[in-house]
This record gives sequence, structure tokens and C-alpha cells, in this order.
Amino acid sequence: MRKKKKWMSLLLTFVLSVSLCACGGNAETDAKEGKTEDTAADSQDTEEKASGEKDSGETYLLRAANTNNEDSYSGNLTKMLFDMVAERSDGRVVPEYYFSGSLGDKSACMEGMLANTIQAADLAATDLAVYEPGWSVFALPFLFDGDPDTELACYQDEEFFDYLDQSLQEKGFKLLLFYTTGYRNPLNTKREIRTPEDANGIRLRVLQNTYLAKSFELMGFSPVTLGWSEVYSALQQGTVDGAEQSASLLLDNQLADYGKHLTVIDAIGICGTFVMSLEYYNSLPEDIQQIIDESSREVMDWEWKDFSGYEAEATEALIEKGVTITELTDDEKQVFIDKIAGVKDQMFEETPATKAFYEEIQEALERTK
Repeated sequence: MRKKKKWMSLLLTFVLSVSLCACGGNAETDAKEGKTEDTAADSQDTEEKASGEKDSGETYLLRAANTNNEDSYSGNLTKMLFDMVAERSDGRVVPEYYFSGSLGDKSACMEGMLANTIQAADLAATDLAVYEPGWSVFALPFLFDGDPDTELACYQDEEFFDYLDQSLQEKGFKLLLFYTTGYRNPLNTKREIRTPEDANGIRLRVLQNTYLAKSFELMGFSPVTLGWSEVYSALQQGTVDGAEQSASLLLDNQLADYGKHLTVIDAIGICGTFVMSLEYYNSLPEDIQQIIDESSREVMDWEWKDFSGYEAEATEALIEKGVTITELTDDEKQVFIDKIAGVKDQMFEETPATKAFYEEIQEALERTK
């Protein structure tokens, strides 16, 4: 019921926003000037083509890939964004959706964008570190001190966003937006975890990032890197004992079928992103580029307001499915915090590019205070 009501509300918001973008000609003025409806349209089309702003006769296929389920939160967000672009471009952008890893894992999706066989994909921010190592900085524990408002303000800072976008454009990608996915906490099939000793021997699927894996290793787990689309079957078969992710994504991907113990440490929050093939973006008319940019910003702003309520309800749904939620005391949490305190120095030493990104974040935080 929650999901149905939620996306009915989302659809209403979307329809209203699209209606505001609708535009039309002035038939009475055209008639007075001796123009027929056809000649007025022909004149407008000629002017628009001459200015390079619009070519209503050409369509642009947009294949959008997502390794999550179609009905997941990020799946619905994917459709929200690119359906909006399709509507606002009067159907010139034609989205096709590929969910549940049907076009391959995230590495394959990034390769596809570079080849322009995939035009856009949903990625974790740290996935992009494969091409630009500085993006690993987003795996740093407590990067924004656990404050979503501070984090959003940083991402909305135009100078910082342009810095990140430019870093990706140099690699062949176009950054569209960030969206919050909450904190990545460990769910496991074995036992309640309150101390690093409790985590010993638990094979935890982690995001494919060296420093996130290192953080969970220091917290006591045995990290296993695995594509997200493979996690459910790995839990089912006992290849791994658990996975780290936000409550909403754990729920959306049915991982509560097996994992029954979730420990709230709230150390690492890695945003999702939507990224586009730069080759594809540059091939589009300027007005469609503007539509993509504006729609991305609107969806980003909406999602950050919406997510906290969705995450809270997802946590309640996990409890209903038999998951035990372990809330640590301040002293218990501090033990885990102390364990991962050295990750930043290791990151800066091994991957110098992350230090430059970290300094950009600090400057953006100063600008947005």
C-alpha cells in the first residue's frame, strides 16, 4: 500500500510539472497575419532549426540501465527522471529501461556508456572511481558527519557540482544528479552484532570499492566483493552471510528473505548517481540538453525530501519480515568508529587523487554554511 500511494503521489507531481512546461502557438495572431496553421508551424520550425534550438523531426533513443529491480526505489526514480525528459522533449527522447542487471553489472554499464550502446545508468558514486580514482573519497566514513542537509547543500553547490562533472567528462561521462540512498549498514544471516568480535567470520558482500571494503574489514567482517545483481542468489546459496546496504534497498531487493540481523552503525553513506554517456549528451540539441539538466535538478531536489520517510517505512517493513534491528549504544558505536579512524590517511596515501576531492568538499562546505 505504501509503494502504491507513494508513486501515485509522485505521478501526480510529475504530471503537474509537465503541464507547466507545455506551450502552444497563438492561432488568432497567425490568422490576422495571413498565416495558415501549417505555414505558421513551418515558419516556426524553420526558425528553430536555423537557431539550432530544436529539431522536432528527429528522435533520440535513450537506453537507461539499472541493476536494481524495476519496482525498487531507484527503479522508480529512473523512470521518473527519463519519463519527465521524454514528456518535456515532446517525445523526441525515447527512453528504454533495462532493470535487474539485464544489460550487465555496473562495470558493463559504464563500458556501455563509453561505447554509447547504453546512454544512461544508475551508479553508486564510488563505482565511478574505476575511471576517476578521486571518486573513492565518497567511501570515506563520516564524510559529512551524518547530516543529510549538509550533504545535499554540498552537492547543490554549483562550483562543486561542476568540479565533479568535469572530472567525469574527462573520462567520457556526464553527471546528471546525486540521490541519497541512506547509510550502508550490515545485514547478516548469522547473529546479532554489537562488537567487532561479533562480526568475525561473517562473509559480508560489499560494494566494489577498496576503502569501503577496508572499513568493513576493520569493523570485523570478512568482505566479499560481488555484483549487486548476484547478492540475492549468493545469500540463498550461502556463498555470503550478509550484505551492507540501506534499509530501503535491502527491502527492495528481498534480502530480508535470508538476512535477519541488521546492525545500525551509520558509518558510511554513499549516494547514488545518474550518469550519462558524454558522447550521447553532446549529440543532443541544446534544448534537450537543457531539459535533461533541469529535470535532473528537479528530481534530485524532490528525492532528498522524500527519501527519509521512505527509509523509515522500509525499516518498519524489515521488522515485519522478521529482521532484528540492533541499535547500538553510543559507547558501542564508538568502538566501531575508532576501528575505522585510519581509513582516511590510508586513502590519501594510496590514492592521492582523493585528497584533492576531499579538499574540494571542504571548500564547498565552507561556501554552503
